[in-house]
Amino acid sequence: MCGSHCSVLRQSVNYKWATVIEEYPKTFFFGFEILDATRQPNYAVPGGRISPSVSEADLHTPADTIRHEIDALRRKLEKRRVKISKVVECYIAYYQQYAEFDAFITSPDTSNPWISDSTEFWEQEKTMNPREIPQRRVKRWAFSIEELLSDPAGRDQFSKFLDKEFSGENLKFWLACQELKGLAMREVNKKVHEIFSEFLAPGAHNPVNVDCQIMELVRRRMEMRGDNAPTRFVFDEAQDHIFKLMKSDSYSRYLRSDQYKEFLCGTRKKVRHLPVIQSDWAASIFKH
Repeated sequence: MCGSHCSVLRQSVNYKWATVIEEYPKTFFFGFEILDATRQPNYAVPGGRISPSVSEADLHTPADTIRHEIDALRRKLEKRRVKISKVVECYIAYYQQYAEFDAFITSPDTSNPWISDSTEFWEQEKTMNPREIPQRRVKRWAFSIEELLSDPAGRDQFSKFLDKEFSGENLKFWLACQELKGLAMREVNKKVHEIFSEFLAPGAHNPVNVDCQIMELVRRRMEMRGDNAPTRFVFDEAQDHIFKLMKSDSYSRYLRSDQYKEFLCGTRKKVRHLPVIQSDWAASIFKH
């Protein structure tokens, strides 16, 4: 059965290849080179036939050719094609955004942790007490959803906001997947089934909204056994889908919400600003 299918496929490919040669009798494009159709190019044609110009050495060392191609492609990827002026502008923009939060650049009202033995600055960065969280820390939550989720207090506030919008299961699922990736191997299988039962299984207690293709993919992975048993990465597509959903929808609404604005206004300002560097500086230097 398999042999007959292979024969039919071979005949179909050979017929299409002959059609290409007839329609382009002089030259045709193959790969990255223009080859003369009347000559025998150095490649294997469809149907299993090898070009006469291929030597025995080429047949026994295909890996070397592929390795050279990979190296060439890597060199192209590593080649920078961005203007230095644009790079400098990006660095300046990054500095302007994060200068307030770096004790090296902007001195906090507390003792500078880099020149003193005081730990007050670091304690403010870790505290979960809303009354003790400095304003600079809350302002960083508006930079990106990654900044928000990397701060334990930010995750807590975002979780409360999602619960009000009846979508708290999204963050719970994402955090559970993050925890799964850091577990020891002996604990992975149990955690995988717990996550699936709570968020993705039929009748789940906290079902998340993923499309049918992702759901089917996860379901097939969960049915595998033995060496193909579910791993810590079984929910990657579902986790990525939920993250994009939170980033494009819930996160933007949170920043516009009264909850975030009131929390930002209620925190204490703990920094002293430095003068802002003008971004036109880089363009004037490197425009030539």
